[in-house]
Amino acid sequence: MESEAQSIQKSPLFQEESLLGAHFEVDGFVELASSYPNKLGISALSDTKAYLADLSSLNVMTISGEDAQIYLQTLSTANIEGLKGGESSLALFLNAQSEIIDSALILKNDEFNFMLISLQENFEEFRAWLEAYAALDKEGTKAFPNLELSYLSSQISVLALGGGVSEHVLSDYIDTQALPAQEHFSSLLLDAIPAVVINVSQLFNHPAYMLMLQNTDVVRLFRSFMSFEHVENAGLKDIYHYLSEQHPELASIYQADYQSAHSSAYKNYLRKNKNYIGGKLIE
Repeated sequence: MESEAQSIQKSPLFQEESLLGAHFEVDGFVELASSYPNKLGISALSDTKAYLADLSSLNVMTISGEDAQIYLQTLSTANIEGLKGGESSLALFLNAQSEIIDSALILKNDEFNFMLISLQENFEEFRAWLEAYAALDKEGTKAFPNLELSYLSSQISVLALGGGVSEHVLSDYIDTQALPAQEHFSSLLLDAIPAVVINVSQLFNHPAYMLMLQNTDVVRLFRSFMSFEHVENAGLKDIYHYLSEQHPELASIYQADYQSAHSSAYKNYLRKNKNYIGGKLIE
């Protein structure tokens, strides 16, 4: 398993965000734009404009190997085996008492390669829990012998581009390529810049995409997006506030210790087959 040092670093967009008047805060180990002065809220931008936010403090990791699918099927509440390549699912991860350790967006490339995207709040515990199960063995026999966990957060940047005209903005970059449908993702070239484009409209309740790309490319793409007069800046705090309003059940995971998955608020995040860790205790 490969881990990364958690020293504080500035977002690759720090200078760009400074010039735009951003207020900064450290989220986990990344200092990035938290909010911007005199900006409309995301709800006000969602219909007639697009918003652009730096989400580079998100935790991004890969899970790969022949045991990757059964590992995630065992640990998460998502129907991993039912996902096709290029599909994504928001999942909960529970302990044996059916308490929620964390939530994460799972992207499936194929049965041997997955990506997880999660927030900073519970990540140290979440990572320790994932690694403990990856290393689990009984009398010298590992439960998941063909498995590799790698952490990519320091290597890539993440942008959110959402709102009513976000699809119009992206269409200027993709030529004949197609944007992914809801709960899907694609590797696309955005004016020759390679990016993983994830359609997260179902999470935001309006057109919205997350873009993952190399740190070396993000400044150029950010500047290009900002050249559109109907693209507005948004900060990390703006995004979190909006998502907390849309999904209070997810926000509550980070507001108190160990929310119970028994709550009816989480029923849509649980697959019917309860053969995941913590599932047997859920009615």
